[in-house]
Amino acid sequence: VALSAPLVRHDGATVELRSYHDQGRPVVYIYAYHSCPMLCSIVLDEARKALAPLPYIPGEDYRIVVISFNPEEGPALSAEKRERFVSGWENESAADGIDFLTGDSTSIAMATGAVGFNYVWVEEQQEFAHPSVLIFAAPDGLITRYVQGLSFDSGTVEKAILEAGEGTVGDFLAQAIMY
Repeated sequence: VALSAPLVRHDGATVELRSYHDQGRPVVYIYAYHSCPMLCSIVLDEARKALAPLPYIPGEDYRIVVISFNPEEGPALSAEKRERFVSGWENESAADGIDFLTGDSTSIAMATGAVGFNYVWVEEQQEFAHPSVLIFAAPDGLITRYVQGLSFDSGTVEKAILEAGEGTVGDFLAQAIMY
C-alpha cells in the first residue's frame, strides 16, 4: 500500500493511507468510483453483505477504506455514498471504522498503482473499465490477499481478514505460487 498517498476523507480532512495502518489492525480496501453507472454499486453492496454479518467490527477489529479512482469526485459525494454503505451494519460504532476517500489524479495513481489496481477510461461508454476486487492489507501495509468477483463469500472474507491481521499472505497454494 502506498502509505504516503494523501487523499481526502468523506468529511473533507486530508489523510495519508498510513493513518489506517497505525493501529495494528488489518485494512480492507475497496476501489470504487461513486458515479459508476453499475458495477461499483454492486461491489459495495456485495462487500457490505459479506462484511456486515462477520463477528468483527470495523474500527475495533479492522478498517474498511473505500477509495474512488475518479479524480473528479470529492468529499460531498463520498459522504453520501458512505452513508448508504454504513447503513448495513447493526452495530452503529462500525461507521467509525469505515472511510470513503477521494483525491487528485496523482494521489489516486499512487494509491491504485501500489496495489496493482488497474483501470481505464472508456470514452465510448463514458465510464471506467475496472476489476471488482476486495484488497486485504496487513497492519504494516503488506497486501495479503485479493478477493475478486461480483459477490463475496463471507467465509472467504473472514479468512482474508484473519490472514491480514496476522500478516500472512494467502493460503499455502498462494504462497507457493508467489515463491
